[in-house]
Amino acid sequence: MSKIIGILIVIIIASGVVWFIYNDINKGNLHENDINTDDINDNLIATSANNTSRNIRDIIIEDDIIKISLAVPNLNKPIVFYNNDLQEDTKILLREKIAKLRNNLKENSDIFLDWLDLGLNYKIVGDYESARDSWEYASAIRPENSVSFANLGDLYHYYLKDFPKAEQNLRKAIENDKQNISFYIRLHELYKYSYKQDTTLVTDILFEGISANSESIDLLITLATYYKEIGDKVNAIKYYTQARDEAQKLENTQLVELLNEEIKKNSKP
Repeated sequence: MSKIIGILIVIIIASGVVWFIYNDINKGNLHENDINTDDINDNLIATSANNTSRNIRDIIIEDDIIKISLAVPNLNKPIVFYNNDLQEDTKILLREKIAKLRNNLKENSDIFLDWLDLGLNYKIVGDYESARDSWEYASAIRPENSVSFANLGDLYHYYLKDFPKAEQNLRKAIENDKQNISFYIRLHELYKYSYKQDTTLVTDILFEGISANSESIDLLITLATYYKEIGDKVNAIKYYTQARDEAQKLENTQLVELLNEEIKKNSKP
């Protein structure tokens, strides 16, 4: 099994930045010139010519004015493999990939995709703090993207266990891309498993997503499944039915059959 995982990691590394970047590229969020640096120079404090270690502080956006008060992450720090499941050939490939990305960013720290990719590779080796620093810097230089914020949301939720920051970053991802269904589901999972569990936010976020994406079968099924799990059969049937109706519009007969089965199961006393 570990050998298979190693092969999959090699494929991910070799292919560069993972699939979720594609959506933002199509939306035009990843263009190198999507921030007018001339307009924000007075608010930009992000220089570190020798890439020495500096503390990363908050990114503030007030009245659409970007205020970046953080340093370029340290690109000379040792590459440490905290993930003990990695095989040696995978470690070699990761080390080469990280070194190449660092060299690119030393020459030009404004390459957004390289910061995303660097963070991904840090995450694979188990260096979650460096992954965080890379994605926070990516968020600072491209505050209208959604990918880096979503990445941070997952990182803070599942790895760094900082739930308020997980919420903050996932909310920003949704703000920047209201049509990305997965962001609502990720925030739903944060509220479901880890944070503010004594509130209605666990369903509120799904209703918010459905309001912005009324034909989303995934959101409807997620909502129905949640109600099923807490024993609310009435609402489970309601939202499974809505999901089934949307599947019928798409002529997805297999999904229609599966949802009809769920409706039948929840209709039993």
